[in-house]
Amino acid sequence: VAEAGYSVDPSQVFIVGHSSGGTMSLFLQNNMPDLFRAAAAVEAGVGHLEEWYNQSSGRPVMLVWNHNDPVLQEYGGEALYFTTLRQLRRHDLADPTINPSYVKQVAVPEASNSGIAYAERMAWRATEHASALEVVSWKTWNPTHHWANQRAVPGAFDAAVITWHFFQRMAQTASA
Repeated sequence: VAEAGYSVDPSQVFIVGHSSGGTMSLFLQNNMPDLFRAAAAVEAGVGHLEEWYNQSSGRPVMLVWNHNDPVLQEYGGEALYFTTLRQLRRHDLADPTINPSYVKQVAVPEASNSGIAYAERMAWRATEHASALEVVSWKTWNPTHHWANQRAVPGAFDAAVITWHFFQRMAQTASA
């Protein structure tokens, strides 16, 4: 974009994707950390790990994961979820799948009005060797691979809003 003559602040370039686009955003933030400030992946996990540049610590990532997503189930379900956490935090000296810095319930309407069984937000702070990771772990009552929002899943949070807020926080840390 900058090469095309547009004014771009390179510290403010982010990448987000859904499904295979989310898998690509995870890959690109790791393999091209000088290009992206942070990445978000919605209903996506890591793939093609043989192609990952494992010496890279990557960039901060937000992962939005529905534990009742039929596409994610097809590609490994819970095993893929934990593989994704381990890969994103592979340089964390502690077990990267336990002991997040915080866990907070995401408010959802009463079950009778909602398509959501539960939703929680977890975060792992950046360490000397590992980038920050935020995860919105949620489960719908009915299987779905839709982007989380009220239109697709009654009572859902909006994944666009939470990824935007994540990118805003990461932009502030870049300028601090």
